[in-house]
Amino acid sequence: MRAYLLPAALLIAGSTGLLAGCPGDGKSAIDADGDGFTNAYDCNDADAGIGIAVDYYLDADKDGYGNPQFSASGCLAPEGFVDNPDDCDDLLARYHPTAEEGECGDPNDYNCDGHVDFVDQDKDGFAACEDCDDADGSLNPETPWYRDRDEDGYGNPDAEIHDCNPPTGYVRDGTDCNDFDRLLHEDVKWFNDADEDQYGDPASWVLDCKAPAGHVENSDDCDDADATTNPKREWFEDADEDGYGNPASIGRACVAPSGYVANSDDCDDLSKGTAPGKVELCDNKDNDCDTVIDDGAPTETWYGDNDEDTWGDTRYAVESCFAIPGFVRRQGDCNDGDPGINPAAVDLLCDGVDRACDFEAGLVTWTPTSGAPVDVSDDFATGTIDTPYVWNAPADGELLLCGGTFAAELVIDGFDVDLTGYYGDGATAVAAGLDDHVLFVKNAISTVQGLTFTDGFGSQGGAVHLENSDVILATCSLVDSLADDGGGLWLDATSTATLTGVRIEGNTAADQGGGVWAGGSLITTNGGLLGNDGRFGGGAYVSGTWDATGTAINANSSTTAAVHIATGGLFDATSCDFAPATSPLNNTPHDIFASKTSVSVDLGDDATRLCDDSSCL
Repeated sequence: MRAYLLPAALLIAGSTGLLAGCPGDGKSAIDADGDGFTNAYDCNDADAGIGIAVDYYLDADKDGYGNPQFSASGCLAPEGFVDNPDDCDDLLARYHPTAEEGECGDPNDYNCDGHVDFVDQDKDGFAACEDCDDADGSLNPETPWYRDRDEDGYGNPDAEIHDCNPPTGYVRDGTDCNDFDRLLHEDVKWFNDADEDQYGDPASWVLDCKAPAGHVENSDDCDDADATTNPKREWFEDADEDGYGNPASIGRACVAPSGYVANSDDCDDLSKGTAPGKVELCDNKDNDCDTVIDDGAPTETWYGDNDEDTWGDTRYAVESCFAIPGFVRRQGDCNDGDPGINPAAVDLLCDGVDRACDFEAGLVTWTPTSGAPVDVSDDFATGTIDTPYVWNAPADGELLLCGGTFAAELVIDGFDVDLTGYYGDGATAVAAGLDDHVLFVKNAISTVQGLTFTDGFGSQGGAVHLENSDVILATCSLVDSLADDGGGLWLDATSTATLTGVRIEGNTAADQGGGVWAGGSLITTNGGLLGNDGRFGGGAYVSGTWDATGTAINANSSTTAAVHIATGGLFDATSCDFAPATSPLNNTPHDIFASKTSVSVDLGDDATRLCDDSSCL
């Protein structure tokens, strides 16, 4: 863009004295000369030929066309200004809208219309009238052409001409490095192949028309010092990740692809335990990949399974590295003729058959109130007469004992537990071996039936000791036990013992109550106290209450009587059997001895005959 500088004098002359009567002179809105402009805007309201002020443009080159960049407003054109802004070059009179154009090689826009007759469509610097192909920028009078003697499409860079059209034997390409050999035409990169594996080192190359000695065209080598390391190197898939590859699954690359290894020694690529160097197992597989199955593998012991219960008999054992029909690996069957007897079987309750091959037949079963039955026979089997097994009730529930004699002490403390002899009194016995109480019950409610308690010993209660408890004994026997008080049974003042069909026989107390010492409430129905011995009360010593119905009290011996009733004690006997004085079952020395305050009352042997439904006293 050209810059213009207007003379200050010209600008002043063009703007002074021409605006009289223009807007802002305070005249009223009157059009005196009738030219359509009121005196508020008319430059001269007395001359209809002079209207309002207009824009004029500088015409520096005097060609009659103004420069649109420089203007001045006035009623009349200032000197050097015109009323149009159409000049495109106001420094050269050659340029204006009515200028002529026409020369092919002249690229100037003289007439200011935005285009010229000069055309260079392919932009190669040559006008269309001079170009040989104005649609192809690479083809013009200065286009280079190169001699191609060997006709390989590549020209000799040293044989160059310039022309619009190619002469015969010339081509546009000028890169031939040997114009006498059509196979060699340009310099290429040749890469050094030091290890001669036909793969080149990408970091070592030369440019030449043909391969120098020891060079190849590719740059694919990853180690040019090792002929075995190149893109053709074989790697073998290691699917089981044991470090050994599958010879049937090959990958080729410079470096190992993921999951591939250099060796092909695996014989089972799906088994991590099968590979060279692995320990040969007795599994019908070639674990060490030496082509021989189970060679040197350790043998295993197989056991005859005649009843096909999958448990073998140890009497029929063989060593083998393979499975043998009719033999199994598991051993422990104790009856190979019965499939229902094996270590996985369950012992049935009290059937006397060792089904589970654990040398027990469910002889003792503990069933908690909340839970499944538990075979505790092994625990009870540990007891001996010299060292009885001490069983402490673990919770509320029931202890069931099958037939036989168990050397044990039963302790129920704080739980409500029932004791049951499966085959009943006489067939199921618990013996403490004169070691301690046979049955100790404290702070509990319990029902005991079908059991014989024998060989007990204690200061209070040889066979059974009850403390702050409520116990029912039915069809039981308390026999051959020793105590200071209560050889067979002892119950404190806060206990209740209800006996039905209970036999208390052959027990001894060093002091009170050879059979029973009752400080609380004793209730007996049927059963009897037979052949017991105690210093005071051979059969029973009662300081609490005893309600006896149909109870036999025979052959008990004492310094006082079979039944010794202490002060405050109460004995109510109904239909009880006291043997007559002439009977071998007679109590010694008396049947009943009652003590009231400081008075002792000896009722004598005839008391047996005096018992009625209300009292023996």
